[in-house]
Amino acid sequence: MRQTELVLERKISNFDTPIDAKLPRPLELTPFDRRNCLEHLLLKVSELHSERYGEVLERHPSLDVCSKLENNLTPGVRLVSDRELFSLDGLRSIGGDFEASVAGIYMHILWSPNNTQSFWLYVGQARNLGNRISDHNDRIYRRKHPSLHYHVWDSQEDMCSEFVILAISKNEAEDQNMSRYEQCLLNLLEMWMACLFRTLTAKDLDTYLPPSVDRSSAGRHLNVVPPVWQRFHDEDPQTRKEIFDRAAFEELLRSADPAVRLWARHATASYNDLRNSSDPRLRRYWFENNRRQLQRAWTANEQRAIEHMKVYQIEGKEVTVCCSRGRDRGYFSCGKFNFSLPQSLGTSSGSKLFVQFHLYESAVSHRYASQAMPYDPASRLVISIKGCNTFGVKFDKWLQSPGKRIPMKINTLVDMLEGIPLTEIRGLSRRWIVIRPEEKSPRETHYTNEDLGFV
Repeated sequence: MRQTELVLERKISNFDTPIDAKLPRPLELTPFDRRNCLEHLLLKVSELHSERYGEVLERHPSLDVCSKLENNLTPGVRLVSDRELFSLDGLRSIGGDFEASVAGIYMHILWSPNNTQSFWLYVGQARNLGNRISDHNDRIYRRKHPSLHYHVWDSQEDMCSEFVILAISKNEAEDQNMSRYEQCLLNLLEMWMACLFRTLTAKDLDTYLPPSVDRSSAGRHLNVVPPVWQRFHDEDPQTRKEIFDRAAFEELLRSADPAVRLWARHATASYNDLRNSSDPRLRRYWFENNRRQLQRAWTANEQRAIEHMKVYQIEGKEVTVCCSRGRDRGYFSCGKFNFSLPQSLGTSSGSKLFVQFHLYESAVSHRYASQAMPYDPASRLVISIKGCNTFGVKFDKWLQSPGKRIPMKINTLVDMLEGIPLTEIRGLSRRWIVIRPEEKSPRETHYTNEDLGFV
């Protein structure tokens, strides 16, 4: 039975009618061709990570790299992929030698015993598979090394757990003697498997998967940072952290090393994408990790602004319709946010509307920002309005806007509703930022792009 969420359907003369809005299935891991996945991935890595992988990929033809990586896969992975056995039982059947003292790629499968349709996947690499899996199974080790992976694992006392081996490195050299080429191959192997089983955040899957691949399970699994950022043995280990400490990351973002700054920016963006996951456990992890730090970061003005905007979410609020000079189309304001009304609504300047924000845990089709991407916080915000038109006819409906930049503005609004301070919002992509360059100068509005610059 598909999980549902109770919402209100807005219709003239039929107010507050309960309907079922379908939420995505816990996991819809649809099969796709692993070779196409790898070829597309190598193109994206060449495009986005040329400084780290460019020399290796330029020296070795793409076909050679593909063949070498394919040759490292275990028979279980090939069987599951070829026969499209992407169910929980199919994934568990991959099997493998969990005590092998070799380098390779593994996958950890977690599921609740009373709901086998809902499970979580984590893909990792190890220079010694047996030792790495032994560390994972050590509860004391997990407590000393907190992560999203361990948070979900230990969130339920009877959580079921199984490791499978996805690939074995054919390289015989010890860790410190592995060439940069072999290290690159190991990272690419892990990244390939994370894409094949869609264990990355929704934002990263959108970047690295072929456009035609189904993304319905995006944002439901446990890999936070893409494995292409996995450090090489000659890099400073302090520049590759798994624990997201705000102060430490601010230092990395200001690093004198451009490679470190780039990694920190991408890692932070991937981590923040957990906040938009449709899985409540992943969202809870983000908020529990950040609540105290966020509250400490609020200024008095921000606190007032957040409390003012949350009134629209908690209980709703009456607003006055305004009309711009020379235009018939009305709008209303909630704090610094203006919302246009469709001309067909027939509202007049000075009339009253009752406005309420509805914030969901996953993307909904009746969202206000209809152009919002699944990884946009704006995809979860719905706005309802009630009022009367100039003829006295009542209306009660969802408000929607098709504007291309509206998602960025609503992303900022959702940030405020969820308590994200302005200093954090300015560091996020696809946001609407209002700044005053000097104390008495006019305010300026900007939109941040994927590289966190202004557009």
